Amino acid sequence: MPVNIEMPKLSDTMTEGTLIKWHKKVGDNIEIGDVIAEVETDKATMELEAFDEGVLTEILIQEGDKAEIGATLAVLDG
Repeated sequence: MPVNIEMPKLSDTMTEGTLIKWHKKVGDNIEIGDVIAEVETDKATMELEAFDEGVLTEILIQEGDKAEIGATLAVLDG
C-alpha cells in the first residue's frame, strides 16, 4: 500500500520548507529512521527521517523546490 512522505512542521514558525537535497532515489529501499532528504526551514537546514519503510517509488518535489507543510514530497510502496 502506498505511503505518502509529507513535509513535516520542523519549527513553530515554519509554514513551508525548501527541499535542499534528496539522499535517496526512486527504487531505493527505505528503512524507518533513514535520512531521506534535507529540508531548509525559515531558521535552519534539517534532516528528514523516514517514519515508514518500503521502496521509494515516486519523488514529487524536486531539489530546490518549496513545499507547504503537509504537502506530499514523495511516495513509498510499503
